[in-house]
Amino acid sequence: MSLIFIIVPFFYAGMNNLAKHLPKVFVSHSWRDKRLAMEVTDGLRNLNCANVWMDFENMIPGKSIDESLREELAKMDYMILIWTINSALNENVANEMNWAKQLQIPIIPCYFEFDEKGSPFPEQIDAIKGILGIEFRKMNQGLVALFHTLQHHTQKTLPTEIKEDLHSQMTLLKKMEALNGYLVNYRNIKNTGDDRKYWIGKVMDVLESLILAGGNENLIDQFMNSLGGLETSDPEAYEAVKPRLESYLRGK
Repeated sequence: MSLIFIIVPFFYAGMNNLAKHLPKVFVSHSWRDKRLAMEVTDGLRNLNCANVWMDFENMIPGKSIDESLREELAKMDYMILIWTINSALNENVANEMNWAKQLQIPIIPCYFEFDEKGSPFPEQIDAIKGILGIEFRKMNQGLVALFHTLQHHTQKTLPTEIKEDLHSQMTLLKKMEALNGYLVNYRNIKNTGDDRKYWIGKVMDVLESLILAGGNENLIDQFMNSLGGLETSDPEAYEAVKPRLESYLRGK
């Protein structure tokens, strides 16, 4: 089971109260990346962290496409940019980025393609140059990072009682985001033993804090079990975390 579907029960109970405080988000993408854009849209909706606007769901026949897009973009708090080679070559995406800049709508670039050095590809253009984006090397990891970005907006408007209800769940998600980040750093270090030991040590620390934090036991179980996938994708990392995983499972 993927992380995105495990998180849903956390937020369902308070969904109606929370919805009106969520940021309004416009997903800019090439039509060739429609499936990818829908994965991100569905993920954000499942996480209940944004009110997402998608063109084909909301466009009204008979109206100018450009006029409709610009009108909707003006109502948004953020524009999420699905940045791929397809979007880099797409005139509509270029227009949407320019409108967002004119309207002072923050753009969040999301990267799905990477060059042989592991850097986001294609390179940033002027409209997004210098803006810190989110790397979607895996969909769930990218969605968790995007979730926390949007939560910074939501926290400014949430009533205290809703903040208290969500605090423990958000703390748990933040720990998981940290673990993903440490694993990414660990994998990016080549032939430098001390650095690799440092990052795997951070992974072990956050695993320990997850166990001690308690919270939603089913979510922690699912997340810990998902780390078993490292046995195939990164055997060295798996061997490092294996004792902690086995200790956790024995304590169940």
